[in-house]
Amino acid sequence: SKLVRCFLGSMADRSTATPLAAHIENTAKTLRACRAYAQDHNVRIAVENHAGDMQARELKSLIELAGKDFVGAVIDSGNPVWALEDPHLTLEVLAPYILTSHVRDSYLWKTPEGVAVQWTAMGEGNVEISRWVK
Repeated sequence: SKLVRCFLGSMADRSTATPLAAHIENTAKTLRACRAYAQDHNVRIAVENHAGDMQARELKSLIELAGKDFVGAVIDSGNPVWALEDPHLTLEVLAPYILTSHVRDSYLWKTPEGVAVQWTAMGEGNVEISRWVK
């Protein structure tokens, strides 16, 4: 493969004593340490917007800190809602950095605690996945 998929963590990293910005900097530092190896082997590193760990602007910042010449994004259409972000905004922000993707539909609804989400079959959600795919 010419891609290696990785991710920073999960939404739990947003609520630790270590600020998310420090997790992003540490991940970028680790990626920069792999740069020569990745380039020597013609491999790009694709960081996923994973399980509510980062919103699009945060992943964009990680990619730019690490080096967009060898780091890009794995965009997952279902993960933005975990970070309380509209999947269409995620796509707009990360489009220039996307190396690969996986796509799924989601259904969101209000609950007494806030919001809930369930992944659904394509076309059965309410996030306008057909517009997202276009």
